[in-house]
Amino acid sequence: MELKALLGKRTFVYFISGACESECLRTADALTRVRLSQGKNARRLRVLAIVLSPAQLSAASQLRLDMPETIVLGVSAEERQQLVSQFAHASGAPAEGESRIYLVDPLGNLMMSYPADTDPSDLRKDIGRLLRASRIG
Repeated sequence: MELKALLGKRTFVYFISGACESECLRTADALTRVRLSQGKNARRLRVLAIVLSPAQLSAASQLRLDMPETIVLGVSAEERQQLVSQFAHASGAPAEGESRIYLVDPLGNLMMSYPADTDPSDLRKDIGRLLRASRIG
């Protein structure tokens, strides 16, 4: 999978490296709420959770049940390194277990990155400004 596959909408992306437990579910819920809080602009956003271990894909079933609008994808071991390297930021590719939220623009470019524990209200404000300023996606 490449970033270009995310064309058309702004996409929140986060990686699930282990079982999707409370932190993972909390992040997905926060991103879903941020998306829905954008009102008519909510249709311009989507949430994508990428499971980095094929063995853990079934463990993400609770995420699918609780938040059906969240797209959950699993990647093979071969795809993992290539995919993770596309999300490198100033400090390099995300470290094992590092939790970050990435924002990919409608053209497939990595735009922003936030720590997973970012206050959802700050994220909501940033995204609201971005959607008002930009008409693409």
